[in-house]
Amino acid sequence: MLSEEVKAGRHNVNWNGENNYGSKVSSGTYIYRITAGEYVQAKKMILLK
Repeated sequence: MLSEEVKAGRHNVNWNGENNYGSKVSSGTYIYRITAGEYVQAKKMILLK
């Protein structure tokens, strides 16, 4: 999705439904992680096709 540092503030990130190899992934539940300094939080998202 996004593996780079961004400036502080509010951001939106769109996911095209592809994995790290460029292949489309199946419908399902996926986990994403947000890291900001010492802060780390994991959340679930659902991809429906």
